Formats: sequence, C-alpha cells, structure tokens
Amino acid sequence: MRIRVAWLAALALFEAGAGAPAAGSGILAGGATATGGWAVFTAPSDNLPAADSARMHAQIRANIARLESEGRLAAPQKAAAPLFAWPVRIADGIPGQTTHGISNFIDHDPAANSISDFACGQRTYDIGGAGHRGTDIFPLFGWKKQDNEEAVVVAAAPGTIVLKQDGNQDRTCGSLSVALPGAAQWNAVSLRHADGSVTWYGHLKQHSLTPKAVGDTVDEGEFLGVVGSSGISSGPHMHFEVYDAADNLIDPWQGSCNPSTATSWWRNQPPYIDPQIVMVMPSKSDPGAGKFAPPCDAATHVAATVPASYYYQADYFFAPGDAAFFTAFLRDVQPGAAITFTLRQPGGALFNTATDISAQPYFAGGFFYRSLTLPADAATGQWNMEIAYAGHTQTAPIFVGLAGLSPAAATVFDFRNAALDHYFRTANAGEAAGIDAGAAGPGWQRTGDDFLAFSGAGVGSGAAEVCRFYGSVAPGPNSHFYTAEPTECHGLKLLQEATPATQPRWNFEEIAFSVLLPVAGVCPPQAPVPVYRLYNNGFARNDSNHRYTTRISDYHQHSALGWWGEGPVMCANGRP
Repeated sequence: MRIRVAWLAALALFEAGAGAPAAGSGILAGGATATGGWAVFTAPSDNLPAADSARMHAQIRANIARLESEGRLAAPQKAAAPLFAWPVRIADGIPGQTTHGISNFIDHDPAANSISDFACGQRTYDIGGAGHRGTDIFPLFGWKKQDNEEAVVVAAAPGTIVLKQDGNQDRTCGSLSVALPGAAQWNAVSLRHADGSVTWYGHLKQHSLTPKAVGDTVDEGEFLGVVGSSGISSGPHMHFEVYDAADNLIDPWQGSCNPSTATSWWRNQPPYIDPQIVMVMPSKSDPGAGKFAPPCDAATHVAATVPASYYYQADYFFAPGDAAFFTAFLRDVQPGAAITFTLRQPGGALFNTATDISAQPYFAGGFFYRSLTLPADAATGQWNMEIAYAGHTQTAPIFVGLAGLSPAAATVFDFRNAALDHYFRTANAGEAAGIDAGAAGPGWQRTGDDFLAFSGAGVGSGAAEVCRFYGSVAPGPNSHFYTAEPTECHGLKLLQEATPATQPRWNFEEIAFSVLLPVAGVCPPQAPVPVYRLYNNGFARNDSNHRYTTRISDYHQHSALGWWGEGPVMCANGRP
C-alpha cells in the first residue's frame, strides 16, 4: 500500500472560476508530491440593485392590494411572526447529502464599507454602502447541483404567492457589478404570510419555479424552485430576505447585534458556526485537478453550459492496485478542526485510519481529500470509507474486484411530443435515431433529460431488470410503460395473459436495461440519480402516459398540473 497525506496551505479552488489549485500547491517541504489536502470554495454572494429592490416592493404591494380587493387574500392577522422551517433542502431520493452552507448574513453596520452580522461577526459584506440585506444559502459543488437540480427551495412557512418572476438567465458568475453586460433581474418567488410578513426567495434556476401563480397558496415545505444563479450573483445560491407587515427589513436570526428582532424567527435556529459533512465521494481521479465549476466568460460573466460529464465524478468500482481518492465536502471549517478518515475492508476489518488537524483559516465550504493505492491483493467485495468530523460521521461504499458491477452504461434517451403531451424513453440508440428521423411520426423532440443505466438484462449485483411494455395503436393505450419492480412486471404479464387482445392492455416487449432501486425512497450512492415517475391519469380516456424524469422541477411542475407523482422509482448511474 502507498499512502501519503498533507494539509495544503491556501489551496484556492473557486466554484465560480478555475477548477485546479494554484501551481506548486501540491508540493510539500523537501519536494515530495502531496497526495491529499484541502481545497476551499469561494462562497457565492450577490448584488440586488436598489432600483430592482424598489420595483419588487412596489409590485408586491400592488399584488397584495389587488388580491385583498378580490377577496383572495385575508388582511394580516394580529398574530405572532411565523417560525420558519429551513428553506433549502436536497431533492427527493438523492443519497447521503446535506444541502448547504451559509456564505453571508445581513449587514447591520450602517457605516459604508463597515460590516457586522447578527452575531457581531463579519460573515457579511457591504457594496457601496448599501449593505447585504438577506441570508445567502449555498449548495457546495453548487454548479453541479444547479445543473442536476439537486438543491431545491421550499416555503419556509405557509403563505400566498405575491410575486413570481421567471425567464431570466441563471448562469451569472464572477462579478457583482450592476454594469454586467446584459445583467438580468433574478428569478424569484415572494410569499405573504398570515401576520402580513413577506419572504423573498431569489436567484432561482430559470424555468424551475412552481407552476402556481400569484394568489395561489403554498404549504410549509412546498416546492418553490431550484437553487440557481440568476440576477447579479457570483454563483449558485438562494438569497432569503424577510420583511414585516409594515415592509421593514427583518433579520430572522436572533443575536446581540441584530436590532430588528429580539427573538429568532427560525423554529430551530442553527448555530452561528454549524460544521457538517455535506457529502463524501470516492473517485479514481484527483480532486485537485477536478472541475467544480464551468468556464466563466470574462466579458459577459455568464457560465458556460456543460454536460454532466464535465464535472468531477464519483467512482465506486475499483480493481486491486487502483489509485483511490476519498473526498469529504465540508462546511464551516475552523482552524484546529479535526477530520478522521477510515477505510474498512469487507466484513469491517480496519485497513487504514488517520486523523488530521486543519491549519486553514475559517472557511464556509470546501473539501478535504486523502488518496491511497489499493494493494494488488486487495480483498474482493464492498469496502467502506468513513469520514468523521465535528461529531458527525458519513460513510460511502467502494466495490473492489467486482467487475460485473460496472458494465458499460446504457444511455436512456428521453423524447416529448408536445401536441400529444406524451413522453417516451428508449435505451436503444438505433430506435432513438429512428425517432429523430420521424419513424414514430411527427412532433417527437429530445428533451435532453437522458440518464445512464446498466446495459442489458440482469447485469450488476443487486440490479433490477427494467421491463418495457407497450399497449397498441388499437385498442390502446398507444404508449409505453417501464417498471423496475419485479412484482409489478410480473403482475402486468399475468394481466396481459388474462386480457383479450381486443381490450386495452399492456403487452410485455423486453428487458430494456437494468437499474438499482431506491430503498425507503432514497437511492444508493453508486446510483445517485433518482428517476421520478408520474402518470397522466389517462386511463378513463384510453390515453395513459407516464413521465420518467431526473429533473425535480419537472416532477413538481407536472404534479401541480394534475399528473400523479409516484416519487423515485429507479436509480440511474449518472447523466451523460
């Protein structure tokens, strides 16, 4: 076994910019090459111009007045302020992750270029004397989470939508200047609560917002959109801003330097410094050279659109003798923080453990990684990496010497016919090309929501075969259906045998591909992409169609439009 670990000083790895550490940062004293260390993400921030803020206030007041006059919004109640639930969470079905860190709080120091947050600290900023007016909540590895819709914004309390704006570009990066070329307003939702207070949720991903409109009500925890980087923003995050019934800015955090409230507006206010393991990731490649953010155009400050394969990738399947990198994404890391890495062999036997102490300055988000080379005679089976930090522990499996677990992936393509409002998937590249050429009739277009699965039938230990069914042109339903549940597949086959061909039924076609299955609604780490299924309730009109999507915004939007959401039903290996 070959293993070396180091803490690297000032290893900058910018979420909004380059994806590699500074030259020479991987060299230790004496010229030895480091095979582990620290990387610090630059936490995102934003700038909401005064004119945009004033416009939002005016629009919210006008919408409230209109809704009250229409009898759709009750006058504010003389009630206590709402107690907020946390407004950002990981999307349903994604395994082993905490969503976020906090990059900035409200600035309470009225002096220009002088700052103080609610706890009398300096986790805030001041641009041109205006001060920061909200809480910035950011997902670590944020661009990947935005592109894959892994971090979602939810209502902090029940309320009525009093402002909704969408359609603005959502990939702003690298600058907070109001003079950005083509700088757009943000995508945002605002809610009015029973006591008359209003919450703002800003910088959301374009076209990810709830389909509900101004005047509609939402429950606490209800989906509002996906974390993005719209408006003037240096990277993906959600800006949370609160006003009381008199339109006064409220800082929901209780603290000795917060004059706006004597008590917290959070149901359970998190600690000011709240260290946590956000996620752990094994890989075959060095994270020090990995890509964690897309290229940011220096002229427009708009991040490039990149495929999922662009970003640093997890790997779970190793051969004896492979180099292995084990990364822990962390938040709120203070000098002197201890992190312990442990690797256990099949059966739990200890293979390696070590504890390191951080010499870094405080940072809101980043990662620690350790590398080693597995021995040539490494035991075959499931190994487990463990990361312990600040009283928390997370684990992730790696599978050594099990080649059958990682066959070549199959791409499962996605199509939509807007005229029919039908969707179709296929793992057959030739069939997909035929649909592109019009073989299935006019109107079919690729959605881009493709995912990776195991190719073929019965491959991969624990993988479930996905049964593909088709109705018929007549008597119907003229649609396809996929299931990875063995009992569901078997039941449909029995129903096919018992139903005459002259009546609508599902007809088994083939085993199309294989996937892992969620357990209690959560996917396993080695297949971390939930595939959600919805049904259009078309049985009565013989127009049954199912939607299979990896996009959580698509899932919630279809659910709100009357499709029956079934949650995660498959777990994909990744995205192409």
